[in-house]
Amino acid sequence: MVVWAERWPSGHALLDGTLITVIPDPAIQLANLRAGKIDSMVISKPLYNKIKDDPEFRVYVNPHNTMVGLNFNHKSKSISDIRVRKAISHALDRKALIHGIQFDLARIASCMFPDNHWCHNPSLVPVSYDPELSKRLLAEAGYSDGLTIKGYNFSDPDSRTFAVAIKDMLSRVGIEWKVNSLSLTAFGEKARNLEYDVSQHVWPYIEEPDLPLTSQFHPNGAFNFGRSHNEKVIPLIEKGRSELDGAKRAKIYQEIERLLYENYEDVWLWWEVMVVAFQKNVHGYNHEMRQKHGQLYQWSHPLWFKDGHP
Repeated sequence: MVVWAERWPSGHALLDGTLITVIPDPAIQLANLRAGKIDSMVISKPLYNKIKDDPEFRVYVNPHNTMVGLNFNHKSKSISDIRVRKAISHALDRKALIHGIQFDLARIASCMFPDNHWCHNPSLVPVSYDPELSKRLLAEAGYSDGLTIKGYNFSDPDSRTFAVAIKDMLSRVGIEWKVNSLSLTAFGEKARNLEYDVSQHVWPYIEEPDLPLTSQFHPNGAFNFGRSHNEKVIPLIEKGRSELDGAKRAKIYQEIERLLYENYEDVWLWWEVMVVAFQKNVHGYNHEMRQKHGQLYQWSHPLWFKDGHP
């Protein structure tokens, strides 16, 4: 009992690790969960309704610090005009996208930082869906007969669905998005060469605010490649990086968000949520703490089996 207490102060035989089983098909993943072959899994959004009320499992929906949207190449002739960027952003019905292709499992985004992030600017509201405004802006920019833009997206099934939905919404205001689905390698090559006007964009695991901002919006950023050069934002990124006071940093990053938002620097569509399911004999998960602390909680609080074994 002394050894037990020293190893597991909580009194429970905590898990020493996690064995990951790769199962490509989400439906087969769920079948394995139901069969008791796996103890926990992230649920694919289309399958959420099949398990959410199942008494055999504990199912939780958590905010996830991932932003999904579109990147603008500001070096593009058409995209360099803020009226075109506005037209594209207002042409996209975020609520419909979340309902139709995310199964209502996402949060409408206003800018980069999710609404539960410490640098989120609460004064910003998501860009409104206003296709008539988009048409007027395009006409003012000289595209009354329509506009053709090129771009790319990832090649996985969800990204292909994403591209179809975006392409359809843009077409309703007179914008043709010629989009190609590419592998990650080809995607990166196109980005480096700025061979696009508008591309799909996903930024996961937003924790330290400098990483996504410097990477995307600073001239020396790893994923900028010259696509964005906002003279008001760049010095603030550098200031935020060197500031040590947390409260002051938050104000700097909130100001950066405001400037990005007002310049329609990119299109921010939604922040992700994640559905996770556990077998009922898996204990130790605190949903409230997971929502508050995100991945920090997830990787610092071990679980245990009710009877000490699966």
